[in-house]
Amino acid sequence: EYVADAAGLADVLRAGCATAYVSGHHAAYYPGTWDGLALLAAGGVGARRLLGDAGPARSTVTLVDVWHEPPRIAYTTYDADSLEPVLADALPASLPSGLVLSRRASAQWPIDCGGG
Repeated sequence: EYVADAAGLADVLRAGCATAYVSGHHAAYYPGTWDGLALLAAGGVGARRLLGDAGPARSTVTLVDVWHEPPRIAYTTYDADSLEPVLADALPASLPSGLVLSRRASAQWPIDCGGG
């Protein structure tokens, strides 16, 4: 249910200049950043509530758009039941785990090695 050696994985991602780490097993949607890395908890079907948040549990589908010229990336996430977009302002600004809401949840942002 969690990465046992998060710091070690973060070092590998930084060394490889990863633009995002995508996971989804926990079925809770949250596009965040942690320690300078872009993380996308993609959610999925079988919704679970975000830990530490009273917001609704929702099943989601996330599209990741990547452009090469100029380099940028954006997430567009939809509620799987209503097909309505899940807007960034409907998500908490941060989670108790230290994740902070990513700018990629609401707009197209440049790709860089620092996440975001």
